[in-house]
Amino acid sequence: MRAGASLVVVEGEPLVRLWADDLELDVAPGLSGLGVALRRGGRDRVALHRGLDGYRAGHTTGVPLLHPWANRLPGDDVAVVDSDVTLHLAGDDRVTRDPNGLPMHGTVHGTAWNIELVETDEDGDGAWLELVLAFDEHPDLLATFPFPHRVRVRWEVLGAGHPDGDDEPLARCTTSVVPTTDAEVPVSFGWHPYLHLPEVPRADWRLRLPGRHHLELDERGLPTGASAPEPAEDEPLGDRTFDDAYALADDRVLFTLASLGCGLSWNMESLIVMRAIQGFLGGAMIPTVFALSFSSFPRSFAAPLSAATGLIVTLAPTIGPTVGGYISEHLSWHWLFFVNLVPGAVVTIV
Repeated sequence: MRAGASLVVVEGEPLVRLWADDLELDVAPGLSGLGVALRRGGRDRVALHRGLDGYRAGHTTGVPLLHPWANRLPGDDVAVVDSDVTLHLAGDDRVTRDPNGLPMHGTVHGTAWNIELVETDEDGDGAWLELVLAFDEHPDLLATFPFPHRVRVRWEVLGAGHPDGDDEPLARCTTSVVPTTDAEVPVSFGWHPYLHLPEVPRADWRLRLPGRHHLELDERGLPTGASAPEPAEDEPLGDRTFDDAYALADDRVLFTLASLGCGLSWNMESLIVMRAIQGFLGGAMIPTVFALSFSSFPRSFAAPLSAATGLIVTLAPTIGPTVGGYISEHLSWHWLFFVNLVPGAVVTIV
């Protein structure tokens, strides 16, 4: 069997170990599902500084989930947007604070999670673990964050060539926040991985970043609302350090520009290149549509919303050939792409 799962004990803590090929992942269900180790060929990529005892003492290390918020908040009394709720955090010992005394990193540090599933697939080349935090069953957590919900984390380790994986072994984590009432739940969690490459000198590390907006922070580390665009880069990391906030560049703008490029293509080669860019950016929008849809409506709308969104997504390949043929026949093939410009501009502005 190329993959499997087992229970091990490290520093007195029970861990679930998943492996596939030469990739191993250790997770601590009793410590908020903390990612403890990720080894490839025996080399650990997770920096567990101060060890598990340090995490138990309140230090952030390993690969922790920060929930229900990841970044720092502006104070102890925080109004929740689009809600009548105000969070009151003063006096809660679960709240982690930064050097300025601001609350950050949520309140679930060190909580025990339930193991719902540990399994390998039928072919023996993948293993996974599902953990659940029943936030709605913890009165102490609800006292600070009064939004009943559950958090589900699914860890996967897949061998090379796995149908759901890649050509190389990979580890993957999927996080879901599920309301347990009809009330909406603000989502602002984040993973805070500490990784390292001990066998590679820092001078040889390369940092590859997409186009992005650098968010301006004030002296407390809070966004001011101002930002500046920064281009994509692939440069040596060197002695640079980052403790900044970024927003990714807008794919809607790029998709609209790629559509314009397709319509202005001057030969088959240029059309293929521009269409590949447009298709890549358009494909990235589909999961974003689903995510925004489910986060914008109450849980009771989930079933009809899923059906309606799925219908819209499948509508294009269904009627596309017919409409595309009509446009090509009565206008020109260029208009197959120019029709995206007006709705693309509207969506970008909105």
